[in-house]
Amino acid sequence: MKLRETPEGGSPPGGGTISKGVGLQKEIRAFRDYLEVEAGLSPHTLRAYTKDLENLAAWMEERDLHRPGDLSGALLQAWVLHLRQEGKAPRSVARALSALRSFARFLLGEGILEKDPTLSLGGAHLPLSLPRTLS
Repeated sequence: MKLRETPEGGSPPGGGTISKGVGLQKEIRAFRDYLEVEAGLSPHTLRAYTKDLENLAAWMEERDLHRPGDLSGALLQAWVLHLRQEGKAPRSVARALSALRSFARFLLGEGILEKDPTLSLGGAHLPLSLPRTLS
């Protein structure tokens, strides 16, 4: 599944218009379907990944960015900073990064992206915890 390029006039080939946000939302739905059928993720992980990516899409729309091609390393770094400034727990940020990396690999595999925008992202630094003892 590839997105159609928009020529200079702003309409996709064959006429019509592209609705804002449709490109990224459409790909998130396709990714969710892929995860459900092919990857066999738990329903909880599936919901969490979808929510993280929908939050990213909403954050991008606030910046008038609507397509998978708008994803860039700098944009994603700004989003991660936004999550941390919102007070998201380190494990939540780590999960969002995992969802984002999986989504980017999916878009690469579908031929929608030409390069991985997540390569410049570091990992979420999770605090190490000692195992609890059983009594």
